Parts: sequence; structure tokens; C-alpha cells
Amino acid sequence: MKSLQLDNAFGRAIEREKEKKRSQYRAVPNLDNVFLKSLADEEQRLFEKEAELALTPGHDLYFDEALRQTEFEALQTIEATTKTSQDEIKGEVAQARIVIDEAKGAAQSEVKAAIQKATQEIEYTTKLALEARKEADEQAKKIIASGSPVLETTKPALKARDWQMDFGPMYAPSGFITTISIPPQCLFRSEKIIASDTGEPNGRGTRILGVTIGQKLQRPASPKGGTLTAFFAETALGNGIRWDTCPLFGTIGITVSFVQACTFDLTLFGKAVL
Repeated sequence: MKSLQLDNAFGRAIEREKEKKRSQYRAVPNLDNVFLKSLADEEQRLFEKEAELALTPGHDLYFDEALRQTEFEALQTIEATTKTSQDEIKGEVAQARIVIDEAKGAAQSEVKAAIQKATQEIEYTTKLALEARKEADEQAKKIIASGSPVLETTKPALKARDWQMDFGPMYAPSGFITTISIPPQCLFRSEKIIASDTGEPNGRGTRILGVTIGQKLQRPASPKGGTLTAFFAETALGNGIRWDTCPLFGTIGITVSFVQACTFDLTLFGKAVL
């Protein structure tokens, strides 16, 4: 590459010398031979100069050293740029960590303050309750010591009446599972369950998988097996139940699995509290 550039430079120099000689001898008549000889001499001088330069010690080393110096400066520039970018990234990461630590510290302080406040409120409430209990005990002791009769309060008797809830009739195809939910519209406590279906034989076309009062299970959940409806037939023994009392605005849900395509029917008997 260097040799090619050098040849091009000497070629351009020779052309300039030729044009210069032509300009000098163009106006002089019958001097073509003189011109050509002068031109040949100049070309020979330039070629000798080129050879001398090529044989100069360290000529190629100069260009190599200049190239190495340029590469070294470029590498230094790249390394400085990379180091600067890394330093900037490290600084941003450190700043982000500081912000996160500050946020954690603030959050922990708020949590500690809330816990401390809640603890103080609990201690204050407990103190008031103990003082009230102590005052009540002292008042009771005074009454007993004075011989005054202690009044006893009795709760009024609750009135109840018979109540029943009907779940059905309901028809469904084989393999169908559904939950029948009905509100009792009063405080209701179940005491007996009677169920049947139109399967063949009767009571074997459906299974009762689960019973809930609100969110409370009244029997173990059985998503696969369940209990045959025939076990709760009118003539079956031991179908009495003591489930939780359903609140006024609660619901009773019964989940049924249809083994056969049939009609299911169920009735709950119990007491409604008035």
C-alpha cells in the first residue's frame, strides 16, 4: 500500500515536470530534440530519487511506527470512553441503591411507628378493661357485704315453630352437577332431611356431594363419591341432622350429582326462631 502511494506521487511529479518543460520549449522552434533530451534527463533524475528514497534506512519503519502510534492512540481513546461509560453506570447504580435504601428505611420507620401506636392502643384498652373489671368486683363485694339481694336476670324464652325448605323438583341429564341454594328467610335450624329421585331404582339416580350453610360445610366435601339419595328416603332410619343455624339473610346450598337422567327432590324439616 505504501509502495503504491509512493509510485503515484512520483508519477504525478514526473507529469508536472514534463508539462513544465513543454511550456519552456514550446515557443522555441526546432528544439524538439533538446526538449526530449531534457525530459529524459528529468525522468532519470526522478527515478534515481525514488530509488534513493526506497533504500533509505528506516523508511518503512517510519511508516510502521506512525501506523502503530495511530492505532495506540485509537485504543487509548476507546479505553477512556469505555471507562467513562462504566464509571457513569456504576454511579447510577450506586445512586439507585441509595434511593432504595432510603425508601426501605422510610417504610421500616412507618411500620415501626404503626406497630408502636397499635401496641399503645392495645395496652390502653387492656388497662381500661382491667380497671372496669376491678371496679365491678369491688362493687359486687360491697353489695354482698351489705346483705342486699343480688338481682338475677334471665333471658326471655325464644319462640320457635316448625319450618320446612324444599329443594326441587329439579331435572338434569346424566353427569350433571349443580348446587341448589335457597334462603330460609328466618333463623332456621335443620333437624331432618328427606330426599328422593326418579332414577331406577328410585333414590339411586343422584348423589348428594355436599351441604353448606353460608360458607360453613355441614358434612365433609366429597367431589367424587357423595351419598346416594336413597339413604335419605322417607322410610330410612337415622336421617336426623343437627346442622348450624342459618342466619336470617343466609342461604343453604346442597350440591347434587346426577348419575342418571332423572328428577331430584329434597325437603329439610326444622325449626324457625321467631
